[in-house]
Parts: sequence; structure tokens; C-alpha cells
Amino acid sequence: MASRRLILDEWVLHDLIGDNGPGHQLEAFRFIEKLVEECDHIARSQPSPWSAKAYSLMEYTDERRRGLSRFLHTRVILNPDKCQTVHAEKLVPLPADLRALFSDADKYLGDLYQTVHAEVIITTDEGVYRVGEQSGGRVQVRWRDEFLESYFR
Repeated sequence: MASRRLILDEWVLHDLIGDNGPGHQLEAFRFIEKLVEECDHIARSQPSPWSAKAYSLMEYTDERRRGLSRFLHTRVILNPDKCQTVHAEKLVPLPADLRALFSDADKYLGDLYQTVHAEVIITTDEGVYRVGEQSGGRVQVRWRDEFLESYFR
């Protein structure tokens, strides 16, 4: 299977800490497990809101969230085969017309997508999803639920 480079917005972190209920928490863990097993990998920028939230996961002291955080960090974030880290100053901005489609808070996702030549941005954010619709196919965006349904097949 060909390797896919994925951009995840913050849904995966909210799911892992249980913000969206135990069903989504389990689904996010299953996704991370499968990501580790497959040839796929993610990309993140540092610093970024995503990275800050990922590192804040380590502050939880309950066994479940601590274990999920440890798994995410050791098997994905710290593994260069599973996570490409791009320092913020090295991000290549999207062309101005596409960059303007992102909210200020989410521009880093578009720039990261451009920099690493990602296949898709996976989101639960309506504004980010609309970028995919408004970009004429130049930025690929999929809903979390739709993507995970196909990923687990």
C-alpha cells in the first residue's frame, strides 16, 4: 500500500482526551494504532496549536489518558517514520488565494499541507472543510467521520 501523508486538525487530540465521549476516544485510539501499523504518517508544525495541545496531553494523570498520550507521543510524534515535524519558520505558505480561505487560526494547517505535499487535511471544523469546497480541489479536505469510516475498511 502506498504511504499517505495526512494532516490532522485538533479533533484527534480532543477525541483522545475524551472531550467528545468514550466512543470517539476509542475510535481515535484505533486510528492511531492503525496509523502505526500502516505505511501512513502525519505531519505537524512546531510550534503550532496542534503541537501545543498534543504536549498538553501529557499533563493528564489518570491512567487512561496518560496511556493514550504516551502511545501517541512514543509511537507517532517521536517516530520520524510516523510524524514529520516542520518548524514553523520553514513552512511554505499556500498561494495567497488559497491561504485567504483559511481562518487566521487555521492558516498553519494550509501551509503545512503545502509544505509536506500532504494528501488530505482531516477535520471536524466547518471552516476548514469549506476550504476544500472553495479551493476547486486544490486543497483536499475530508470530514473526520467520513475519513475514518473509509480508513477502517
